[in-house]
Amino acid sequence: MVGFTADCKIRTGRNGHRFHYCRGRKTTLSLCIDRQLSLWFNFWIIVAVIMSPVTHGVYVHGGCQFPVKWSGSWFQKGVQDPILIYNGTLSSKGVCRDISGDKFLIESRTESCYRCVVIHEKHINVLQYKETYCSLPSELPILEDLCLQISGDALLYSMFRLETIPLPCPFRGSFRFTYSQGHGDCDYPVSTVDPCTDESRMLFKFKACANVITSESREERLTCLASWKEGSTRYLVGKMEHKGTKTDDDKFRCFVYDRMQDNSGFRISQSGDATCDGLFSAIEGSRTMKLTRVRHPHGKCHFPSWLSPVDRWKTLDTIRTYVLRDSNTAFHIYNSTSEELQTRVVCNSIDHVTDDVIRLVVHTTSECTTGFVCMTIHRRTAQIIEIQQGLMTSRPAEACTPVYFDARTRRFTTLTSSTPWVAECPLVGRYMIQSPQSQMAQFVSDDLENSVCSEHLESGCRSTDRLVFLSECSSEKRAKSFQCHGSWKENQTYYLIASALRTRRRYCIVFTEDDKTFHFSGSPDVCLRNIRLGRDGFIAFSLSGKSLCSDTNGSSDRAWLQLILLNIVLAVLPKLI
Repeated sequence: MVGFTADCKIRTGRNGHRFHYCRGRKTTLSLCIDRQLSLWFNFWIIVAVIMSPVTHGVYVHGGCQFPVKWSGSWFQKGVQDPILIYNGTLSSKGVCRDISGDKFLIESRTESCYRCVVIHEKHINVLQYKETYCSLPSELPILEDLCLQISGDALLYSMFRLETIPLPCPFRGSFRFTYSQGHGDCDYPVSTVDPCTDESRMLFKFKACANVITSESREERLTCLASWKEGSTRYLVGKMEHKGTKTDDDKFRCFVYDRMQDNSGFRISQSGDATCDGLFSAIEGSRTMKLTRVRHPHGKCHFPSWLSPVDRWKTLDTIRTYVLRDSNTAFHIYNSTSEELQTRVVCNSIDHVTDDVIRLVVHTTSECTTGFVCMTIHRRTAQIIEIQQGLMTSRPAEACTPVYFDARTRRFTTLTSSTPWVAECPLVGRYMIQSPQSQMAQFVSDDLENSVCSEHLESGCRSTDRLVFLSECSSEKRAKSFQCHGSWKENQTYYLIASALRTRRRYCIVFTEDDKTFHFSGSPDVCLRNIRLGRDGFIAFSLSGKSLCSDTNGSSDRAWLQLILLNIVLAVLPKLI
């Protein structure tokens, strides 16, 4: 409040009379109070203006308005720190004092001068401007008069928004291309462009040509940030990144592109630095490219019809989701949590097919890597499948050869429907568990203290689809229940998919029988192969001593008792008659 009070004081003169002083001037008490009230009133008006909220989509600062959508941090070539547009200020220039359309009067606080800045919004992520020199007028200049000093050939500056969300690139698909950097066309070997999983990114694979001195082999990833059209000219702003790029000056680039008349591809010119200045056509630039579309024979085959009833398949750990697309010719793999697309898989050709197994060649795109892969899909039940994938190759004819695909060594990915059906559990009965007591007790209950325990497995006793692990210890009794979703047999080994009732976490339980003893191994991620059952895995144990389900535990024993009673009745009834 210092500087906004009247600072009234009473002083006594030599003759003993008292006088009122306001800021060192002699006055009366009433005038001093009036001045104090006036200053306080002006003070609170200023506070109200400063604290006033944003209105009508603009920020208000000293009478000048900036569109709210411009607020944020921006990059400009040659400016070391980000440019901030916020609350009526343009950090690199100063404070806005007047506005007329796209013309802004900016006062530089550091230089105590004014300049006219004409700003054009090309895209929500791109601003371009021209400006006058900073003048030192004796009074506040007239904006329109000052802006007349901007000549037609004045430098055009570009600002690109930082930390923005990328946009889909205006050209998509696979291309081969030739390029020139001012020393002739590099056309052999052929350079290629591959689409990325994210539609806002593309991977340019430049090849070096022996007869072109400026050519070199390297990969550059384009991330598209903005595109717009001026007349018949189409512009694109993006980040072109490779191993040598470190700063935004190295990454930001401007492009002009147009479509070829026969729709076979695009012509593109690229700026040599982080600006759009001097870039006017698709055939003149620091680097020019001619992209020709490559049409892969996608979608000429279909995935098996037994995949169709389930529209969304999930891995056992539920981390990834497989979704069928395009009339069963493709499927997309998403991250289940973020719903981000991770891989595109398109059917290319069928190599071998039976009722429950199909082997085919697919074209995959993951991140910015594309190629052909041999894939085998096994139908285990109506809602359980398993997939094996080979190594990626650039030639579809090679994908299913032994070099790239060996079914004996390729890992299985187990998929179930999002909400799998329930199914009868195998091995109906009650069994004694043979395993280290601490391991099974911890599996049943993480907080169960080590103690002497008797452990059992009940299968199909309490319900036909229920699998229950029982741990009866000296301190307490615990049970962990699972719901069975389906099982199958493969090479004398049984596989069961079940989920924990409390957490809904899914497991693949693998077991085999050896001299009336069953050896189990379980995993929450995959159906394990080539392991020592009963010894290896997330949980491993053996079962022996099969007995019938107890009376209190389910319908199976009740049915058994009913059968015994029926036999007794049939034996006794003739004698009674």
